[in-house]
Amino acid sequence: MFGFPVDYQKLVNDGAVIVDVRTTQEFAAGGLGNSMNIPLFDLTSKLDELRGKEVILVCRSGARASQAQGLLAH
Repeated sequence: MFGFPVDYQKLVNDGAVIVDVRTTQEFAAGGLGNSMNIPLFDLTSKLDELRGKEVILVCRSGARASQAQGLLAH
């Protein structure tokens, strides 16, 4: 594990949104029930929808979630 433990359930209960940045095909094959799918290549066009929200990013390996974090940080 990296960094400090995070209580993701508490974050979601407090209003955080889970964004799955995998492709729509990957998401359709199995995504978290309470997550929204915004593929990484579409993320820049959806930034306004996420602005001001606590966002939890997920993908298959963490690589795309890391790239998405960089996009959200700007």
